[in-house]
Amino acid sequence: MDLFSIWPSAAIITFCLALAWPKQLWRFLDDSSSKQGQRYVTVDGLRGFLALAVVLHHCVISYGFHQTGEWKLPPSPYYSILGQAGVSVFFMITAFLFWGRLLDEGKRTDWFALYCNRLFRIAPLYWVVIASMLLVVAIKTGFRMAVPPAELLSQVFQWLLPGIIKAPPTVNGYAATSTITAGVTWTLYFEWMFYFSLPLLGIAAVKRTPLGFLPVCIWVIFVLPDTLNNQYARCFVAMFAIGMAAASIVRRFRGMIGDSALKSMVAVALLAYTLLNRSTAYEWVSIASLGAFFVLISSGASLFGLLASRSAIRLGSISYGIYLLQGLVITVFLSPRVLGAFATKGPAQFWLTALAITLTLACIAAATYHFIERPCIRIGKRLAKGRQQQVGLSRETNGVLP
Repeated sequence: MDLFSIWPSAAIITFCLALAWPKQLWRFLDDSSSKQGQRYVTVDGLRGFLALAVVLHHCVISYGFHQTGEWKLPPSPYYSILGQAGVSVFFMITAFLFWGRLLDEGKRTDWFALYCNRLFRIAPLYWVVIASMLLVVAIKTGFRMAVPPAELLSQVFQWLLPGIIKAPPTVNGYAATSTITAGVTWTLYFEWMFYFSLPLLGIAAVKRTPLGFLPVCIWVIFVLPDTLNNQYARCFVAMFAIGMAAASIVRRFRGMIGDSALKSMVAVALLAYTLLNRSTAYEWVSIASLGAFFVLISSGASLFGLLASRSAIRLGSISYGIYLLQGLVITVFLSPRVLGAFATKGPAQFWLTALAITLTLACIAAATYHFIERPCIRIGKRLAKGRQQQVGLSRETNGVLP
């Protein structure tokens, strides 16, 4: 077996689908409160596959890191682009959902509720991961302080900001700090930049004219100056733009919505072309093909029913945990005292270790979703609803409401 063979990744994803299938075992992941038609099922079902793609990408990178001490892309184009494609489509999903929300709500958008829900969705599990990362750093540095206390506090503070800092520093002199989380937190910075642009995008959503995008263009040019100079940042902006375009398309062209074998076939062909023929997702041909793939998925293509399956929806529910927790699980499993020595014996041993990583990660993500993510999401919604009621009462008391 070749270390960079494609088939082990397909087998691992199949095992994860099988793990999430039993109806009674994982029924706590099912959201019985959601009403039919309120969600984009195929988009939800896609999330888990995207997260697993990033995990497989980082498993291969981490294997090389433990061999050479260098955190870099693997020599395999497939495993290089696999994770990048996952991140790219995640950005499209974010833009699709939130631009769609602005289009639907217009002037009625409750900004406090939006940001409150985002904070309680992103931050709690993030803080758990960062606390665990800091513990690993402490163990790696022998619980000894290698930098001045004020500098250490500054480093920790920057990491505790929920992804708002683009590149948090190393902690306590441990150079491989970011590898403990597999470096996944960088995407949250770009997610937050998109969220912060939403009030400006809201103007465009209300105006429904090209000039309505002028404020957000000014934001991109002057507030995010590296966007025009950084190729990757330009690609990320394009991915968000594609997600927004997809949200507009499904609202304007209702006839596109729906599933069919032809749509699934074209979507599979576009995805296969990108993963098997391109070496990076951060270039325009890949962005175009992934964008076309996402437009088909967001308009209802289910990949022959796969994205609408119970397993896919469940993996989608825990996708944030799979994505955020992966570095910790990979770090533990590839340590010499666990399976690190076993994984280096050959390709078969490595892929067995990768299978153990992904299955364990899915179980941990399911637990954190149930005990951390979902309760905190509910808290955020209650706070937002409470404020809405207070504002409504205040308006009524002051004679604003009839």
